Amino acid sequence: MKKLKLPDELQTISVSYTKYNVKFVDQEYSEANGFLGILDTEKQQIKIRDSLHNNELINTLFHELFHACNFHFGMKTEYGSELEEKFVECIANGFTEIIVKNPELLKWIDENIER
Repeated sequence: MKKLKLPDELQTISVSYTKYNVKFVDQEYSEANGFLGILDTEKQQIKIRDSLHNNELINTLFHELFHACNFHFGMKTEYGSELEEKFVECIANGFTEIIVKNPELLKWIDENIER
């Protein structure tokens, strides 16, 4: 299983009007702080454990981006609450599974979305 890295153009990802810098951190740091990925809205940063591979990395990135969506577009749950965490986990896992089982979907979206 190969380790993925984000290309340069994805080192910063925009959510609403905020640009989040994606930073990879070593496994020791992430384990000591209890996360695979974490969103810091104040520093506008997403930290992701650097030892994650393929689907695990992609799922973790989705997870943190969905936290960012909740923060910016706000469902009626408190950011960081247990309910919000469960919701984000469900959506990230489901979205990853949809992509895995429907590989042509992202291609179709990319070809048809208006930018």
